[in-house]
Order: sequence, then structure tokens, then C-alpha cells
Amino acid sequence: MARHRDYFKRYEPIGCRDLGTASFLESLGIRTELTYCATLTLPRRKRHPKNGKLVIVDCENIRIPKSVKKNYILLTHRISPVHSHDVRTRMARELLDFYRDEAAVVVTTRIHCAMPCAAMGIPVIFFGNPSDYRQHVIREIGLEIHSYEMAKKSNPVSRIYSKRIDWSGQVVNVEDKGKRIKAFVNQKIQAFTSGK
Repeated sequence: MARHRDYFKRYEPIGCRDLGTASFLESLGIRTELTYCATLTLPRRKRHPKNGKLVIVDCENIRIPKSVKKNYILLTHRISPVHSHDVRTRMARELLDFYRDEAAVVVTTRIHCAMPCAAMGIPVIFFGNPSDYRQHVIREIGLEIHSYEMAKKSNPVSRIYSKRIDWSGQVVNVEDKGKRIKAFVNQKIQAFTSGK
């Protein structure tokens, strides 16, 4: 642990995606800066799709009302590890382009689906564990965390719970957070290139 702490101390302040990570590093005596995730720097899409789809990502166990499931597509962020880094990068880019160009609403259990979609101005519905500190970043950017456990098809109250959800999704503005990330990275680059 000391070896890792010394490494981080050398490059502090360390940019952190969420308050939980920042608190952990601070408890080790490492200075941090809350920068959020680099995906929040993605530009907002310029136009909404004419016939946008409900995009459901890794929510196979979530009860989604039939009345909502019109013009929808099921996707996953699970990618086989046999693919090369270049192939995975290309797939990620194509997926982001698809969300930007085709998604009317994104329903997901994936943090790294919700955040880039939120940055692009796409309405998002996120299912997770509201008490999991790693997922608090979703709340920190302004999205609600709907309870995965309450919405599971196997939960007898999931029909009632799903009626309380606004299935049109939430749109948040994270441009200030994106600017914060860019400023932090620029400072780090300038410090590195000047030898400080």
C-alpha cells in the first residue's frame, strides 16, 4: 500500500471520478481534485433523432413496462476479451455514435453508458444500488439512481415500482463538469511539460 501511496503522492493532486474515491485517497494523505469522468467532456449532440429508439443497455432483469417498449433495441456493453484493443476502441466509438444519433432515451445499469449519454444530452434512466458509493457519481452529475433490486422482474413489487419511474428519462447539463476535467488535464500537462 505504501508503494502505491508514494506513487500517487508524486503526482498529486490526483483527479478522481467521484467523491468516494477522492475520500479514500484523502484518507491515505493524498491530495485530490474531484474531476469526474472524462466521458463528461463529450459534446452535446446537435439534434435529436427523428425516430429515436428506446435503447436498453444491460437491463435484462429490469421490469420495463410494455407500454414503454416501443421502437426499442437491446444492447450490451459486454465485449469479449478476445478482441484487440483497437477493435474494442472502434466498437466503443461506434456505440457512442449510435447513442448520439439514434437514442431517444437510454435505460441502463452501466455507469459508463449513463455518463457519456448524459454528456451528449440524451435522456437517461439509470438502475443501480443507491447506497453503493461507486455509483454515487450518477447522483453527483444530477441523475437519479433507481433501485435495481426494486425493479428486478423477480421482485413482487417491481410492477408498482416501475409505475413510479418517469420513463421519458432525465436530461442533465454536465458542461461545467466537462470544463473542469479539461482544465485539470491542461494544468497537469503544463506542469509536466514545464518540469514542475
